[in-house]
Amino acid sequence: MNTRDDLRIQGRTEGDVLALSVAGEARLELVGDLERAVRAGLAAGARHVLLGLSDLGFMDSASAGSLLRLKFEAGERGGRLVLHSLAPAIRRLVDRTGLSEALTIAPDEAAARRLLASPS
Repeated sequence: MNTRDDLRIQGRTEGDVLALSVAGEARLELVGDLERAVRAGLAAGARHVLLGLSDLGFMDSASAGSLLRLKFEAGERGGRLVLHSLAPAIRRLVDRTGLSEALTIAPDEAAARRLLASPS
């Protein structure tokens, strides 16, 4: 989907699930790329969004705030946003900022998919 040097986004849609892998650095000047990728998937019929962050080395506060907006947008469509496979530095950031209370996080993609099958 996206091949910028700093932020790489690859994904696929399977039914009503958009599964994206995000790698590199999520910074203010690049967060729009992630938002556009998710919004395009939602516009194409996806309800749920799985974001794999195992290869994300850095995320700033603008990108963290973007995750909350995207969670809301998926929720407006009756879906969910689930983060999974968080890199250790990203997990620390999410925990330290309190986002772990506001976002749904799974250890891996299989667990994230199981969460989609369970009631919210």
